[in-house]
Amino acid sequence: MFSIEMSGLVPFDTLLYWQRPRTVFLEVTNTCNLRCVTCHHFRDDFRFEKGHMEWDFFERVVSGIDDVRTLCLFASGEPLIAKHWDRMIDFCLKSMDAGQSLGFSTNGMFLNMDKIMPLIGKNVIINVSVDGATRKTFENIRRGASFNRLIGNLELLCKLKEEHHTDMPHLQMSFVAWKENIMELPQVAELASRYGARELNVVHRIFLDEDDFYKDSLVFHEDLFDRYLEKTVKVCENNGVRLVHTGTFSDSIPPTEGLKETFFRETADGGLTCRITSEQAIICFNGAVRACCYVDRLFMGNLHYDGLNDIWNGPIYRQLRLALNGGQYPDDCKSCSFLQVLKMERRACLSPLNTGSVILSSPPIKQSYSATTLDKEFRDAMNNWKGGRLSSDDLITCLFGMWEKDNNLFEIANNIGIIYFLKGILPDAIDWLNKAARLMPSDENIRKNHSILIASS
Repeated sequence: MFSIEMSGLVPFDTLLYWQRPRTVFLEVTNTCNLRCVTCHHFRDDFRFEKGHMEWDFFERVVSGIDDVRTLCLFASGEPLIAKHWDRMIDFCLKSMDAGQSLGFSTNGMFLNMDKIMPLIGKNVIINVSVDGATRKTFENIRRGASFNRLIGNLELLCKLKEEHHTDMPHLQMSFVAWKENIMELPQVAELASRYGARELNVVHRIFLDEDDFYKDSLVFHEDLFDRYLEKTVKVCENNGVRLVHTGTFSDSIPPTEGLKETFFRETADGGLTCRITSEQAIICFNGAVRACCYVDRLFMGNLHYDGLNDIWNGPIYRQLRLALNGGQYPDDCKSCSFLQVLKMERRACLSPLNTGSVILSSPPIKQSYSATTLDKEFRDAMNNWKGGRLSSDDLITCLFGMWEKDNNLFEIANNIGIIYFLKGILPDAIDWLNKAARLMPSDENIRKNHSILIASS
């Protein structure tokens, strides 16, 4: 028999493999003052419960995620009309550390003196959606908006920053590109420069209707997109604006450096898997937790039933991540908008909405077990075994009981395999390490352990 130190095998010491989200998007409201033609708010056939995040719930959530790197007070809707916006932004500014980032996206219609002044001199990122550089185009897309009002608010933001001798809050702009507005992208870049935006993000429009997709998507007008992106690149280079884009269709201009790595991580076999589901979480106004930006799918849990740690490390999230790590895209991910980063625009830019039912603001999703409770049981068992207070046979029995709760717990399979190896039962050891490797082939420790066992056979 080997000791675990002699064997070179590496056991897991926790079941909280994904720890905590780095970025949290808080849907402070999902209501909006506009009906943009590119948005689900424009669709009369899409039904979803609307509302505002209540103060007590907001305070509890933010206080419980004090270790996140980035907090974005936006997921859908217009955050500046949230019922408790002023109180929310004040709470975040006072409670967040200097190393944390705070931001939100807005259509800019309510970016007035009252909303700007609390942010002057503060490390906040304001992302303003600007889908046109002329009044006609902008207002035709952003129904209910005023282009003149937007420009006036941007001028006010610049004026107040100059008066207070600060470059904060930081301004960014976003542009949703399609056939109707792509010719104004270079002018939007000029607006970004004029009003001090540090970054301009360009994404292809995600079409919610198949007919509109075939009629207006730039997927079918590649030369048109390439021509105006090339012009925009020059404008941004000349004015010091960072342009974030997915590159030309012809590959004459590559995607922005590092963009692919923002959304995807390379797996052990050279494939790519989603980073978003392992690094970001969206908390909706009434407790629902989503894995992605889609408003009608990928619900992982509900904070009215389980804590964020139990949802983040729970069985629903785990099953999704393992599928993606294994190269299996669930149906809800097959038209992921981020696939446009990988030059898969035809898949990424058409995503019909779920119009068959009302999307609940607080769906009854409860985890089948508590991940934090199970993790404590796991750590106690492993520590007792390492300390000689629990035999190998009793540890295996304990781990079997945990495995029965969730057959996706690759950490359990890995450790059972190690214990069998230390007991000299090599066939069972290899069998359990094979299970761990099938579930999580990208984990370095599992791969190392698997190699050691195969070499010993």
